[in-house]
Amino acid sequence: MYLKRNPRKDEDIQDAVDLGYWRKSNAIHAYFTRNLEDGEEDNLRKIPVRKKDLIELKDKCLKVLSGGHEVAADLLPTATGFFFGDTAYSKWYYDDIKDTYDIVCDVLDDWKLTDQVYYLAWY
Repeated sequence: MYLKRNPRKDEDIQDAVDLGYWRKSNAIHAYFTRNLEDGEEDNLRKIPVRKKDLIELKDKCLKVLSGGHEVAADLLPTATGFFFGDTAYSKWYYDDIKDTYDIVCDVLDDWKLTDQVYYLAWY
C-alpha cells in the first residue's frame, strides 16, 4: 500500500515519488477505498488523493489516537479481506494510525499546488 506523487513540473524524475508505505494496514486501505473510490476493484488502481483528503485523514488519526477503541471503530474502522491482517484495535492498529499521521503531516508540509498524489494498493 503506497501513497505516491507524480513528478512536479520542476523536477526531472521519470517515476513517481514514494511518499508513504503501509503493510496490512486495513483501516487505512479502507479509508482510501471507501472514501475516495467506489470500494470496488482496488488492486493496482491509482486512487487520486486531494489535499483536503489528507487533512481529513490527519484529523481522524489525531482523534483516534486520543479517543480509544470506540472512536477508532467510528472514524477509521478496520476491514476484513484477503491479505489484510488483524482487525483488532490492538497496538499494531494504533502504530499504523501513528505512522499514517506522520506520513500525512510530512506530505502536507511539502504540498505544492502542482502535486498529483494518489494511493495505490498492490496485492
